[in-house]
Amino acid sequence: MSQLLIVLPVEMPGVTGGAAVAGSQSLNYLVSADGRHIGNQSSAVPALLPVSIGMEVVALIPAQKLSWQQAQLPRGTLKTGVMADAAAPRLRAVLEGLLEEYLLDDAANLHFAIAPDAAEAAPCAVGVCDRAWLKAWLQVLEQHQHTVQRIVPELAPGVEMLCVAGTAESPLLFWRKSTAKDPNSQAQSGGIASVAVLALDATTVSMVQWPADQELLAEPAVAALAEKLFGRRVSLQQNGQRWLAALNNPWDFAQFDLASSSGRRRWRRWGALASQFLQAPRWRAARWAVVALALVHVVGLNSLAWVERGRIQAKQQQVQNLLTQTFPQVKYVIDAPVQMRREVMALRQNAGYSGVADFENMLAVLGQLELPVGSTKELVFGQGELRLQGVKWSESEMATARKKLKAHGLDVTQQDNGLVLRAGGQP
Repeated sequence: MSQLLIVLPVEMPGVTGGAAVAGSQSLNYLVSADGRHIGNQSSAVPALLPVSIGMEVVALIPAQKLSWQQAQLPRGTLKTGVMADAAAPRLRAVLEGLLEEYLLDDAANLHFAIAPDAAEAAPCAVGVCDRAWLKAWLQVLEQHQHTVQRIVPELAPGVEMLCVAGTAESPLLFWRKSTAKDPNSQAQSGGIASVAVLALDATTVSMVQWPADQELLAEPAVAALAEKLFGRRVSLQQNGQRWLAALNNPWDFAQFDLASSSGRRRWRRWGALASQFLQAPRWRAARWAVVALALVHVVGLNSLAWVERGRIQAKQQQVQNLLTQTFPQVKYVIDAPVQMRREVMALRQNAGYSGVADFENMLAVLGQLELPVGSTKELVFGQGELRLQGVKWSESEMATARKKLKAHGLDVTQQDNGLVLRAGGQP
């Protein structure tokens, strides 16, 4: 599925008449058809953003709008599945209590998002941003027919990284770092893995102390300044590359009051997994394996069907040959078993032997059933059928009769106002 990534500006959208509008504020965006390559990258006011019908709309929170904390959730607070929505208010209250002393603003004014791999009774990262700012920009996008399905951070905790971004007038240092955690506390600013956004100057460079053997990334506009301050060469990284990486990270800030229903999240998660399987390079070998397995099954099943069809045709031909060789007078074979049975019965009759469908045989078998036939008004025999007019058996009597008659190669049915006995059972 194609994706439209919209970078939310760090400024609050303008407010006119109590409604959030941002008609003159330009938003950076990029479009990716496969999550690996940038198809289009530009900026536009909300009204001129690309049409998002049939695309996944993803909002990106700039790194400078985020702070990162760490918390250890008590047991019983992290619910999944159908219970997640009902437990969300309690989980938010727990987070507010754990992080309150580490936050610079009132917890009610902030939006929280816990790590996708969070587990109870274990440290987990928590992203924090301005709640009013985020909701205002989501409302602006909604007003312009862009319903955000996922919210991702520009930089999330992970492998250590240092990147110089921004402009020459206001350069920024994005530092994804690892720090130790006090085992005696349940919450701590920073945490095991955090992201810091610092103004780039000699002081911050000395504070970071970035190892010389680790890669230093920089956007083209600030690459020269970064090389001067760090005294080393840098690797160029466009902001679009960083945003594309954010598009594929597992974080989703659409939690708590910004979350969609659990069913919709589940469908979105399955859709994302399916999209990754179909498009991600790391799944290329698996995709080829699935295609190869499907082809093997198709070829194998067709080969097996061809062999079985040949066996059936060979057996049918053997039966037909047996019929024509045994009874040369049969010139056309339509249903070999039926025709052979008819010819055998004719031979028995011509030889004076009693057959299954003979009148005497049917009467003898009927007498062995020990079922009521005294109400018979008329016996009619012809074309291998014996009709007993006026006889009616119950369902249990019919079941008993069929079971006994089957042993003699006969069957019985209830028709009109009587019974019909004929050959047909397989003894």
